[in-house]
Parts: sequence; C-alpha cells; structure tokens
Amino acid sequence: MRFLFLSTCPEPWGGSEELWWQAASELAGSGHGVGVLKTRLDASHPRIRALRELGGRVAGLPAGHHVIQAAAVGATLAARRPQLAIVCQGRNLDGAHLALVCALMRVPYVVVSQKATEAEWPADRVRPYLERAFVRARRAVFVSARNQTLTEQQIGAPIERAVVLPNPVLAGLAGPLPWPEPNGLLRLACVGRLFPAEKGQDIILNVLAMERWRGRPLHVSFYGEGVNREGLERLAHNLGLERVSFEGFADDREGIWRRNHALVLPSRAEGLPLTVLEAMRCGRVPVVTDVGGSGEVVDDGATGFVAPSPTVHAFDDALERAWAARGEWPAIGEAAARRIAELVPDERTCPLASLLLAEAT
Repeated sequence: MRFLFLSTCPEPWGGSEELWWQAASELAGSGHGVGVLKTRLDASHPRIRALRELGGRVAGLPAGHHVIQAAAVGATLAARRPQLAIVCQGRNLDGAHLALVCALMRVPYVVVSQKATEAEWPADRVRPYLERAFVRARRAVFVSARNQTLTEQQIGAPIERAVVLPNPVLAGLAGPLPWPEPNGLLRLACVGRLFPAEKGQDIILNVLAMERWRGRPLHVSFYGEGVNREGLERLAHNLGLERVSFEGFADDREGIWRRNHALVLPSRAEGLPLTVLEAMRCGRVPVVTDVGGSGEVVDDGATGFVAPSPTVHAFDDALERAWAARGEWPAIGEAAARRIAELVPDERTCPLASLLLAEAT
C-alpha cells in the first residue's frame, strides 16, 4: 500500500471528503496502492463503491474515543506500512491524534484541513500536541488562506509547509446554466447540512421574518439533511414563514441551480464551501458570510454579496443589497462563473494527487 487516507468526517459522506476522494480515485486509477480508513463508513455510498472498483481498499474507522481510533490506525500502519498517510480532517484540529500516531510510527504524513471556526480554540494542555501534528507534517493542505491563518493562531505557531488547494468544482463545468424564468418569484437556495451551529440556517429564517421581507416575492428552499431539520422546520413554522420549503438532500447539483436564482449561505464556520463554488460556476448569485473561504472567492457587489459577520443584522443588510440589485443578477451570475473558472480551472490531474505523488517519492 502506497497511500493510506484517514478520514475523520463525522457523517457517512460530506462535502469535506470530495477533495481526498478525487485524489484517491486518481491515484488508484493510475495503478497506485490506495487504502482508506473512514469514520461512519457507508459501504453502499457511490463514492465508496467507485473507489473500490478502482482497486482501493476501504474499511471503517471506529467512531468514539481518540484512543480507540489511534489504536486502529496504528495497527493498520504496522500491517501495511504505507509510503504516505493522508489525514483528512472534516475540520482543522479533529485529526491531530491520528497525525501523531503517524509521527510516532515514523510514517510520513500529510494533513488536509477543511472547516475551521473562531468559536473553538484548543485548551493549553492540548495545544502543544496540535502544534506538533502540523509542524511534523510533510505538507499541511488548507482549502482557504483564512483557515490556514486561523489554524496557525490556534496552535500558536506558523506552518511552514502549508499550501492552499481549493475543493473541486462538481457542477457547471460546461459553463453557466440558463437563467431560470422568475415568473414573478425569485427563488433562493440554501444548500448544506441542516446544522445551524455551523451553517447558520436560523439566521436566514430570522431575516425572512422581518416585516420588509414578508411581502417580497421570493422563496427560500433548504437543500440538505441533518440533525436539526425538525428544529429548523419548527422555527420556520413559529415565525409564520410561508415561502420556505425543506427539500431534503439533492444529488443533482445542477438541478438545484436550474431552478434557483441565488444562493444564501449564512455560515458560522466554513472551509471553502462546495456549494459556493458550484453556484457561482453555474452562474448564480451568492449571498454569503465572510467566513472561511467564502469571502475569498466572492467579490462583494461584483460577483455576489458578502455579510461581514454571521448575524441577522449583517446578513439582512447583504441580502437587502442583493435585492436592490436584483435586476443585475444575470450579469452578476455570469461574472461569478468567470471568477470561479479563473480560481479553479479545469485540470487534467487533481492538484492534491500531484502533491501526494511528489511527497511520496
């Protein structure tokens, strides 16, 4: 086994796993030995099935206490002795214990970090271990420059071998989609896990409850599933909101943007959201918070609208500016598509796969 991917994503599958999956699939398809240990493994998931068909070995990583996970990873490292381990974190600090197992067993490793948040800082007793996990890595991959900076502040040290690689774009690759006919109603989509602690769906619901928004011809559709769906539905009901709907998980990403004119994403914590990249590449208008990489790819007023903070007041202001410019949305959407095409160009090879090959030699 040449490459061993260790995924700490807390869900059976999440957007944070698309980057490592793309790299693992390319490596396996090129004949390299690839193994995966993943938490909450769903063997029937299309991504897992596809990787296995390419020859990848996939097994479950026990959920629960770090000691149990570390023991499982240690046993696999001892048995397989990969040339390179890749610790794929759903956040930015949740896989450090696995990185330290790699360091202890002298297995070179790369850390890939997705989401980060200012709301969670490590205690002093664990900060040195987190610092060690990043400093000893062959490479530390981040999906946004802001999250690299935040991580360096949280661990109290610069990460000299850090690199920023964007998440892959999975929709709109043929260019912007045709603009949906409004038919008297603007349609906004909020796409993401129903988990307001990070995705902030409660913020947009409270904005829509304001008097000036109640009478405006717009509809917000929530796409996704999560542990807070019932609570969010209850909140919408208690606020008396009629033009909102919960559509569940939608696998057809382009289908979402064929029906909707804009993205609303009032996140409290992010990496570089796939949904922002995809909405923009499809020619839709993003209204986002300046969290994670969202503010790095959306130029306020030019390719979308950015709220400076994840609060009801700030998001209301950003959405109000978007509403005032609604006649320009088709042109803003086209500018957004050009922006993402420049930032994340189509490539024959996955940048992460290329980096891993270089580090494994």
